Amino acid sequence: MCGCCIQFPGYDIEFGWDHWGDDIVRVANVAAAYANCTANPECAGFNTDGWTKYFATPTAAATTRKCIWRKSSTVCPIIAGYWMTPNLLRKAPFISNSTRRNVLGSSGASGLCNANKNCWAISSDGRYWGAVDTSYNETVPGMCWYDRIPSCLAFDGYTSFLDRDHFGDTLYGISATPADAAEACWADPNCGGFNGLGERKMYNNPTVNAVGVCFYRKNVTACPPLPGYTVSRGVLRQGTIINTASDVTHPVEGARVQCNDDSDCKGFGTDMTLLSEYTGAPIASATDCFYEKLPSPPPPPLRVADGNCLPGVWFAGDAVGSPITSATKEECRLACDRNPSCTFSIRMSDAEGTCYLRRNVFEGGNGDSYVEELVDQVCWRRNATGDYTADPNCIARIDMNGDDLTSYVGLDRAACQAACAVHPRCYLKASPFAGNAGVTTYMPTTIDQLCWKGPAPSPPPPPPPPVKVADGNCLPGVWFAGDAVGSPITSATKEECRLACDRNPSCTFSIRMSDAEGTCYLRSNVFEGGNGISVVTPLVDQVCWRRNATGDYTADPNCIARIDMNGDDLASYVGLDRAACKAACATHPRLAQH
Repeated sequence: MCGCCIQFPGYDIEFGWDHWGDDIVRVANVAAAYANCTANPECAGFNTDGWTKYFATPTAAATTRKCIWRKSSTVCPIIAGYWMTPNLLRKAPFISNSTRRNVLGSSGASGLCNANKNCWAISSDGRYWGAVDTSYNETVPGMCWYDRIPSCLAFDGYTSFLDRDHFGDTLYGISATPADAAEACWADPNCGGFNGLGERKMYNNPTVNAVGVCFYRKNVTACPPLPGYTVSRGVLRQGTIINTASDVTHPVEGARVQCNDDSDCKGFGTDMTLLSEYTGAPIASATDCFYEKLPSPPPPPLRVADGNCLPGVWFAGDAVGSPITSATKEECRLACDRNPSCTFSIRMSDAEGTCYLRRNVFEGGNGDSYVEELVDQVCWRRNATGDYTADPNCIARIDMNGDDLTSYVGLDRAACQAACAVHPRCYLKASPFAGNAGVTTYMPTTIDQLCWKGPAPSPPPPPPPPVKVADGNCLPGVWFAGDAVGSPITSATKEECRLACDRNPSCTFSIRMSDAEGTCYLRSNVFEGGNGISVVTPLVDQVCWRRNATGDYTADPNCIARIDMNGDDLASYVGLDRAACKAACATHPRLAQH
């Protein structure tokens, strides 16, 4: 070889050759093309001019100064309308005597195949083929074989749509064949359908144009649960539309994020409309789901980290030695200070106090950088020169990608932190690591310090309301969903309400309200009936399980038997008796149930 082509690991080189077309993007130089192609799993290679390529074969003679670098491993990008198989060549007659120089585009093998009804397949060497003999399968390393999808297949329990797809909301893993996807989707209650590329989708509505793709909608509507919402299957709501989902890649998740960020939003449907008010009863819509927002829980208390540290953040980097266990905050920082290879340390919130030493911040191989509650604090290495100094909850010389909310000029450190502390969404940036402004990087000449939002000064909180007390096998201030049993009873004491349920064989539980009338409701089908949703509300005096002669359902005051309740885990204990479990709850500042 003449030495004109730089050797890059993981790539084979052809000197004096090039691949025409199938371009992805052009970058500034060969080194940038190598980095760009390596990071893109659909990139097969790149050339001297900085063009990255979906395909790097076939090659044609170029000038002696040209080089083409081709990944040593087989790369076969997905082509709409075709099933792809890597490292395969099948037996079929040529349709054209000449091999195309490129695969994609109207003049490439795929474009000519799409325009020819007698074309059954294409291959990554630029050829397109007639009727394929599927009994002949030859293993050819580096070859990509594409079988054309002539029409949608038929699967029991699904309705097919040609040239349609549902963008985003993809479940983990791609099935090898449509039959595999149909089977996996049918077994998954959270799967609403799949496409001809083997991608299984949480939702099957809405669909958009996608030439050459078949979308298979499950005839049973899937409405996966979303945190913070109740879901109704097969219905939509009408009302005041305040927005429509703007994230076409993940439409339902995008609608959830938009609704979360809008205090006026009460719910949204898979028709991608966000509503602030409802009018009329729910409307039947067999392929849709409607999500109604639950009351937001109070935000967790803001965490505080040491000077030159951030709380609850993981930075990517390369490992320096093995993890250290049973390390305090200061011990973790000292371990980094004393190791010349260490740039920053990460101490976890786990019981072991695990401490990781790291270098090559943001560029190393141990994951991405993101907000992570399991991290106690990430800290910059302290050194004798004092180059890296920062306040508590701040880290020096770092900028972080995020959404700009406000901009100030001329503020000192204290004023900048105070401005953030009183802003309802602010880090003066929001959406850390995922916003539209700035980059996450080390900037020693322009950034003084990056600070996490700290607690804002506030007046002393009011005393908590007195803890309500309910009878044995009852909970105070809780409404359980269920079906009505008879008409409401008025002027009922606690005991009269419970006795009414005990004496009615159709009653499973009773709800006594805190109103002046002492209204009492008898109910059945706990959690599954049609009368509302299960919520915490001060309007309820107590909800009580039906007592019976066998004594199956016995519980202490303020407790109810045989019920688990969704909530945030705060602590876990093993082996406690009833009294010890209740005592642990009574002394925990945030615990609501045990």
